[in-house]
Amino acid sequence: MWSKSSLSTLLICIAVPAVLRWVYTRSAAGKAVLEHDSIVFPGSMVVPIVRWSGLALFSVAAFASLIYAKSLLGALIFGGFALLSAFVRGDSIIINREGISGASTWGRRAALSWSDVASLEFNTANRNTMVIGKDGTKVCHSGFHLDQVRFEEEVKRRTGLPMKVIQPGTWKPKVSYR
Repeated sequence: MWSKSSLSTLLICIAVPAVLRWVYTRSAAGKAVLEHDSIVFPGSMVVPIVRWSGLALFSVAAFASLIYAKSLLGALIFGGFALLSAFVRGDSIIINREGISGASTWGRRAALSWSDVASLEFNTANRNTMVIGKDGTKVCHSGFHLDQVRFEEEVKRRTGLPMKVIQPGTWKPKVSYR
């Protein structure tokens, strides 16, 4: 009835979304930290767990693919995922009187003064909130940062800008403002 291959595929298809959902709910449960005149939105404590377990599991899978399955392609794919796991990080986002600084889209540090903020965007699919500067600089609050609701309230209050809500669609995204 069920082969080992189809059963393992089914388990993976169930486990991956369940783990990601757990990560997002753990991150949503945490609160931002007040430090002097700043509000700090740290990365979730789950981020290092994801980094090190992904590195270990994908490395083992790459080794097993090469040795037991004799699949160079499988080893390269799993090795690539292991390499990507090593770069998972959870930089804090800091909001203070002058502006915002934190993780940019591709992991660089970015800083914006409140007067340089051009727009605010929230993507419902990946739960990312972007603070976009006039020069295109972006500070990204992802699902791996704590206290998304407070982050959204703070940036809306400090900028006075509406939040552009993007709901991806099949042909075209649905855009609304709040």
